[in-house]
Amino acid sequence: CNTNELLHTIVALYDSTLPDIGAETIYNTICDKKVVTILVVIENNNSPKITPQRESEDDQVINKEDCLDKLVEDINYPDSVFKNVFSDSESSSSSEEDVDDGNSATDYSTGIGKFLEKVKSCSINIQQKLVACVTFQKVTTFQQPCQEEHVIDLQLMACRKKYRNNGIGRYLVKLLMDRDYIGEYDAIVTAADQKAIDFYRKFGFTEDAILTSKY
Repeated sequence: CNTNELLHTIVALYDSTLPDIGAETIYNTICDKKVVTILVVIENNNSPKITPQRESEDDQVINKEDCLDKLVEDINYPDSVFKNVFSDSESSSSSEEDVDDGNSATDYSTGIGKFLEKVKSCSINIQQKLVACVTFQKVTTFQQPCQEEHVIDLQLMACRKKYRNNGIGRYLVKLLMDRDYIGEYDAIVTAADQKAIDFYRKFGFTEDAILTSKY
């Protein structure tokens, strides 16, 4: 597994669990230089181990035509292009929001076609080991002159369907709240849909309009 394949696998997990966001937005979010993504992986003695290896010459060649835009135009991919990466993923339909508008300076989806072919032929298995991930950014704001505040912006979090209800989501949120692990911060913010609000309330998140407007 190389870094490019790992990137596509992470995007596949987010896209299969958060289909309304769109793959192009997910690529741009997790590839931001200031963004950090934490992965939860499972080691199974019965499955092949992932070992670092030198990329072959074929892997090193980047085909700029092998990207998300080309795949969503292909009739072979009528739904999410990642729908077959995880065996337990929810089905989702593609939309115009999934297509790049052409304004992005870098297309991080390059190599996606080769990745999907490797998944189909079972020549890589990182998708079997990735369980969950969380993506966040630590930003500094100045609410008052010379008074900085450090804010954790929880941008994305996902867990594979078959591993849910095992406390993995709680583990990831608690990890972000752990100052020994993350460092000092003044607040954690996130944009949650209606179904996730009760989950975040358990950790002290609030919808207070005055407090949230501060960040």
